[in-house]
Amino acid sequence: MQMIMDEPIEGYDIFQTIRESKMEGKLEGKIEGKIEGKIEGRIEAQTEVALNMLKNNIPDDLILNCSGISAETLEKLKKQITEK
Repeated sequence: MQMIMDEPIEGYDIFQTIRESKMEGKLEGKIEGKIEGKIEGRIEAQTEVALNMLKNNIPDDLILNCSGISAETLEKLKKQITEK
């Protein structure tokens, strides 16, 4: 059963609701983008620290503790250095 309303609801502006929804969506998108950017920046910084430590022959356990990267990532970085 489908109901169709022929009369507008008093005090309800569909266009205002649409505008507000669009603004909320844009705000959510900006917030998500900032969070993603911060995460990417942090990962890049951790990777850079680990690479510098590897180049200076720092032991793996110390690299893992200081940089915060995973052992898997460390192994990938080692391969990356040896391939150059």
